[in-house]
Amino acid sequence: MLNQTLNSVEPLEYFHIENPTSTPWKEIAEAICEVSPRPLKTVPTFVWLKELSKPHIDPQRVPAVRLLEFFGSLRDQGEGTSALSCESSICVTPELNVGPIGPKVIRKYVEYQMRFVPL
Repeated sequence: MLNQTLNSVEPLEYFHIENPTSTPWKEIAEAICEVSPRPLKTVPTFVWLKELSKPHIDPQRVPAVRLLEFFGSLRDQGEGTSALSCESSICVTPELNVGPIGPKVIRKYVEYQMRFVPL
């Protein structure tokens, strides 16, 4: 989210639209596996990142390769930490702080996304 008036001499303000309460990856992965039309196997993050790092992986076929550095930085921060600071965003829009996202909402979101990127 971006905030600036057209006549403003103040610098641009950027707000990260993110729920500051993270949902454990295990819950997200379980929801994905539940709605997937084919069996999926979960692996630890370090195994996945190692596979993505292999030089023969085609970024056109596996777009996550393009975000390898970003995913690595998330891993280095540890689970339960937000990738981006949300303090200013919450001050402007407290509705972002909705708490943990439950399995029902995760499944609904994954089902919606799978309409565009089928497995």
